[in-house]
Amino acid sequence: MKTWVLVYDIADDRLRQRVAKRVLRDGVRVQESVFEVLVRTDAGFQRLQNDLRKLMAGSSDAQIRWYGMNLDGYARAGAIGTAPPALPPAVLVA
Repeated sequence: MKTWVLVYDIADDRLRQRVAKRVLRDGVRVQESVFEVLVRTDAGFQRLQNDLRKLMAGSSDAQIRWYGMNLDGYARAGAIGTAPPALPPAVLVA
């Protein structure tokens, strides 16, 4: 499993809601425009990227970024006012 931090800057309310709805299928919102996305495979994350590209088609002023979290990233992660990011469970029961 891999964890990605995904952030966006989208001014259009409708597009922002559609993007958030899609991201929430694979992740959790940790701030207004920040998500932690957990995927089982690279192909799963590629599907998310493809879906987001389709949603963003034609929008020139919106942007989405993502950053992969590795063990070192988790070791160095921190937070104020909430728990810091934690490693995902080794096994996910769905």
